[in-house]
Amino acid sequence: MSRKRKPGNDVEIVCESWSRTEQYKVKGRHLWTIDDFMRRASSTEVGDSLCSPVFSVTVDGFDGEVQNLTFQLEVFPNGEEGEDNSDYVAVFLTSRRQEDLEVKYDFSVQKADGTCWGRIGNTFKKFSPEQNSWGYGKAFSKLRLTEKANELLPNGRLTIVCNLEIYYSDRHTEGTEEKKLRLGFKIEDTPTLGDNLETALSSSDFSDVQLVCNGRKFECHKVILSSRSEVFAAMFSHKDTTENTTNEVVIQDMEPDVLEQLLKFIYSDRVPNLTAFASSLLTAADKYNIPRLKAMCEETMCENLDVATAAEVLALAYLHEAKTLQSIAVEFVTNNMVKVSDTVGWKIIAESHPKILNEVLMSLTVKLKK
Repeated sequence: MSRKRKPGNDVEIVCESWSRTEQYKVKGRHLWTIDDFMRRASSTEVGDSLCSPVFSVTVDGFDGEVQNLTFQLEVFPNGEEGEDNSDYVAVFLTSRRQEDLEVKYDFSVQKADGTCWGRIGNTFKKFSPEQNSWGYGKAFSKLRLTEKANELLPNGRLTIVCNLEIYYSDRHTEGTEEKKLRLGFKIEDTPTLGDNLETALSSSDFSDVQLVCNGRKFECHKVILSSRSEVFAAMFSHKDTTENTTNEVVIQDMEPDVLEQLLKFIYSDRVPNLTAFASSLLTAADKYNIPRLKAMCEETMCENLDVATAAEVLALAYLHEAKTLQSIAVEFVTNNMVKVSDTVGWKIIAESHPKILNEVLMSLTVKLKK
């Protein structure tokens, strides 16, 4: 007959030596804008491709040595040769490093409002001299791109967003001093509240409200939604609201994949790939009054500011009164005014947002006086 171990009976082991293996990883992001994309597609053959300039991700490794890991994007506007993918745009990532490299990556298309559409990937691949290119033959549907050309191909331009998470090198440490390990209950191996609630989101058990978004349905729980959002709380606290009487909330101003990420945060307090969804979730967090998520989105967007998207981010920050992001974006735009002024986002600000334009010009004036 087996006996359960009691908490007070944990066994203490003394180790004569110990070792540890740590892995260094670094994140990067690259935006590649291709002008006149559909015209290019109409004048090229299946198997013809376009290559981006080589871009780099800076690595400051365990040994303190700074290196630039170089990559390149390749697009086949009419699909790869020999493949029945002519209705799709194929996208590939190539490593220019002549050594093995583990990379987690994804591709998406940047919309006119600065948010992302059609994210594909988020998978690990091992790049090597023998296999230095990985990607997707059916990355983006050309039909969808043309149907939503105003959103996905503003001014005829296709902007591909590539997020990378690079697992660069290992560091091994070891020693001989005594380390005491306790055998017994391993609390860190047990599920957290967030883990359990995330499981509840993926199950329809005990759900009492349904969120409907562009044909997708999410089974949810009023008590959890209300505890995380004052907007949902108000919606469900009044008996005569449509949402409360039908137990159904129709959401029309959000993509289903964005709503899915929003619900994951509401249930688990985390977003698996916040970088790819930060701008869309900032809008959602503001609408549903979820300040913690809004602050996390601001922080992520500040960390990933670049010339191509700075103006769109600035406009988004003003729209949703994201003060910290707004301040940092103004400073970034001011410091990179020459390059930012050539972007589509800046032209929209110059034509339609005089208040933003005025603040940037004031900041630029102060900078020039110093």
